[in-house]
Amino acid sequence: MKKILYAITVTLLITLTTTPSITAQGQTRWDLPEGAKARFGKGTTWGDMAYSPDGSKFALPNQIGIWIYDAETGEELDLYTGHTDWVGSVAFSPDGNTLASGSGDNTVRLWDANTGEHLQTLEGHQGGIGSVAFSPDGNTLASGSRDKTVQLWNANTGEHLQILEGHQDGIFSVAFSPDGNTIASGSRDKTVRFWNANTGEHLQTFDIWSFAISFSPDWTMIASIGYDIAVSLPIVIGPTGTHQRPPDRVIHLWDITTGEHLRTLEVPRRSISSIVFHPKNNILVGGSSGDIHLWDTKTGKHLQTLEGHTTWVDYLSFSPDGNTLISESRDSTMYVWDVNSGNPKRSIEGHAISYRSVSFSPDGSILAGGAGGGYEGGIQLWDIKTGEELKTLTRTGGSVYELSFSPDGDLIATVGADQGSIFMLDVNTTNVIRRMSSGLCKWLDCVSFSPDGKLVAAGGEGFEGDISIWDVGTGKLHFRIWERTRFVDSLAFSPDSKMIAYGGTDDIIRLWDVDSGERIRMYEEHTANIRSIAFSPDGNKLVSGSGHYVDGDNTVRLWDVKSGELLHTLDRHTGIVYTVAFSPDGNIIASGSDDDTIRLWDANKGTHLRKLEGHTGPVRSLSFSSDNHTLASGSSDGTVLLWDYRSDAADVDEPFSIESRGKKLVTLGHIKRNRLFQNYPNPFNPETWIPYQLATPANVRISIWTEDGKLIRTLDLGNKLSGIYQDPDRAAFWDDKNENGENIASGVYFYTITADDFTATRKMLIRK
Repeated sequence: MKKILYAITVTLLITLTTTPSITAQGQTRWDLPEGAKARFGKGTTWGDMAYSPDGSKFALPNQIGIWIYDAETGEELDLYTGHTDWVGSVAFSPDGNTLASGSGDNTVRLWDANTGEHLQTLEGHQGGIGSVAFSPDGNTLASGSRDKTVQLWNANTGEHLQILEGHQDGIFSVAFSPDGNTIASGSRDKTVRFWNANTGEHLQTFDIWSFAISFSPDWTMIASIGYDIAVSLPIVIGPTGTHQRPPDRVIHLWDITTGEHLRTLEVPRRSISSIVFHPKNNILVGGSSGDIHLWDTKTGKHLQTLEGHTTWVDYLSFSPDGNTLISESRDSTMYVWDVNSGNPKRSIEGHAISYRSVSFSPDGSILAGGAGGGYEGGIQLWDIKTGEELKTLTRTGGSVYELSFSPDGDLIATVGADQGSIFMLDVNTTNVIRRMSSGLCKWLDCVSFSPDGKLVAAGGEGFEGDISIWDVGTGKLHFRIWERTRFVDSLAFSPDSKMIAYGGTDDIIRLWDVDSGERIRMYEEHTANIRSIAFSPDGNKLVSGSGHYVDGDNTVRLWDVKSGELLHTLDRHTGIVYTVAFSPDGNIIASGSDDDTIRLWDANKGTHLRKLEGHTGPVRSLSFSSDNHTLASGSSDGTVLLWDYRSDAADVDEPFSIESRGKKLVTLGHIKRNRLFQNYPNPFNPETWIPYQLATPANVRISIWTEDGKLIRTLDLGNKLSGIYQDPDRAAFWDDKNENGENIASGVYFYTITADDFTATRKMLIRK
């Protein structure tokens, strides 16, 4: 059974409502946004990872931040958060003490690579940053952006040095020459430009049409991914007519001095999606649609094929010694390869493409997340109390667009990338019980069980109907609804299972009688696509979410089911409203949007209650737990967040912020929440410091546990005032000894802070 969360059996449980166990807390509760109490999934990967110079750890840029992994064990060490958009590139300074990250929020951030402390934010770019690189002496940082510029910074002070301009499109790669005197930049304008690193003078330009580039360690060759221009484009006959299919992508090798094309490397019937040079020789590695290939660039000889991934390998990175290769794929896995043997050492999982659908089981004990983004996908099932992933259901035909639990919790119905079919899966055995085809339907996008469990309905785009409804027991078609809605994005059964409402691209909500198959009424106030529909628990109200990239609307609307009257229009979202849901008591409506936020509304008054922020991608799905305590949100950022949504009924639209300037923290306003930070150094030997912050004065105690839950040391820190306890003279200190004064062995440990009613847990490593 695959594990997305690092889960081990432990005897200690932290006493919090629906809070994961200590082992799961080591990851599910790291750097959570305000109001969230757990995170499932690690987020979507966005760029090449970077090894620390000593090879002990690596940093992985991600949609939600930067994950830090132990290079030897593959265990998570930390998660750096603070960017407000995807992180596309990371780089360690040559001494390993600083990590730089470039983001879609147009900023570069510098971090203390030992403590995880945010040091500085570098602002100046007008577009997302796809590449960052330190000079060999560590004094200069270069950043390449979608704003078509390379910008240079003093890596020690953060001072902006100069702007290198000349590219006509976004820049996806920057690199320093080994002597530090030259900077190379690769752009989507089909060129590579070389610059004097000291003066910023433009030296020369090579016309290299490329999707990606890599520089050989001796700075003699450039490898680029592009089409083979000598291959004629094949003619493909499809449903929309004939068109030319692009040929497979190949690797071109160029002389870095003259720009001369040296040779082409290719894999028959495979396109290349990523490349990287070995750090110590002229071996080049290329990722393709499932395999990884190694070539000798001097001779062009194909050396080896590494097999294991099931779809495109998008990112590759070598360890500094060249003995280990890490690959990231759209199949949501990373492999750590032994380069000499060609065998994988381990896999790292949990970086899903997207969570388009989430749902609590009827009893609230399990959360299901439908993953995928047009490629590989599946369904993850998590235990809400422990945070452990229970099962992964992968027999769903690929990417999952929507899922629905049967009322008894034994079945999950799902629709996705397998066009026109519903998969019915047994939750206990993971087997596909039934696969039902919608006939000539081209695509299914939504699915739902009726509350009585007798019927299942699905909608999408097709020639035989907007909605198809089947009998769950027999799998036979009950009836079809056909009104040429063009595309059905959402549907919902009424609580008594007698009606079904659906909406789509014609901006109209239709209500049908399930028994007679007759339309009851239509709701026609929306002006853009209907993306989501939900009935109130008593069946008297209907809520709908709408929006379109061009036509707008982007509203939540509340309707009286019987009269069809529009009761309220809720319009604070600034992007498409993808999902809406009623709380089990019917008093609160939650809506999730393309603006990356969740909003809570009073279902009776139509007033805005609260905004929940923390996702870094569109919120695609929402689900309330049956006990009315927890809201789950699934996002395109590759994570699911659990929210304690009832903790504050006030509108908290203005987020609290703490920023850093240099290496001193500057707090804006008062400290609003307690936090436990990553210990430093980590791994450590033989002593470590544990930083934390307090929003209010509290009696503080830190407990240290083995990974099997045995308490080995308690640090009673006494009563502490509110503040940030991060520097060595203020943070908690542990000398690597247990209560008996004995040194502790190497391994994984956990530390828990207790500050009055607040508790939090993180993981640390001892390496001797």
